[in-house]
Amino acid sequence: MKASTLSLNGCSRWMAAAAVRGVGAFTLWWLSAALGVAGINNQITEVSVPNDSGYVIESDVLNGANGYDRNQIQARGRVTFTKTATVDSSFEYTLRFSLVNESGVKQPLSGGDNHVDVVRTVTFTPAQPAGAQQFVVFEAALTPSGSLNPYVNHRVEVQLLRRPVGNVLPPTTVGAGQTDSDTYRRIIQFKGLVSDDAAVHVVPFVEGGTWQTSYLVKTDPQKD
Repeated sequence: MKASTLSLNGCSRWMAAAAVRGVGAFTLWWLSAALGVAGINNQITEVSVPNDSGYVIESDVLNGANGYDRNQIQARGRVTFTKTATVDSSFEYTLRFSLVNESGVKQPLSGGDNHVDVVRTVTFTPAQPAGAQQFVVFEAALTPSGSLNPYVNHRVEVQLLRRPVGNVLPPTTVGAGQTDSDTYRRIIQFKGLVSDDAAVHVVPFVEGGTWQTSYLVKTDPQKD
């Protein structure tokens, strides 16, 4: 099989020939990527935790009052999308949120995975000029399913993925792929639902120390 140059007719003939050989699904992905990567630029401009308190308090789930949302880490990402071509462009963007420790290990989250995906559709029409922008906010609630180590710092990391609207294959880094994060912070997790459960509600820390005696006197019982 000899592939044609990258014209629409050439791609159609290439697809038809490749489909006969059983690689039609791959060809559809290739065509979407080849013809769809242009049109929108994207830039992650914010990664934050609006409800950051330094704690994950699971008993907050029992209190519906305002401010009692510390049972989850409320993560936010903001992305700027800029139109770069005059054609119609429409993509599904996935911002993938993870909670990562200082060793780069993603922490397990409720739902059985180590990330939460938030999907938004971004569309620019031919009537919109090149340079037109959309500012999209992605929000995710991260609930650790295990126990966070209180002596290791953690941060929220995000990765941007995309696929053309209507594409049935998983989103990829083609045309996207940027990663970003907020700052590392200490997160103390209290897993108990009963306030006097000392086994899960006491986390000891040594916050420093000072010398009380700078010398020893063997003959002095108070200073030996």
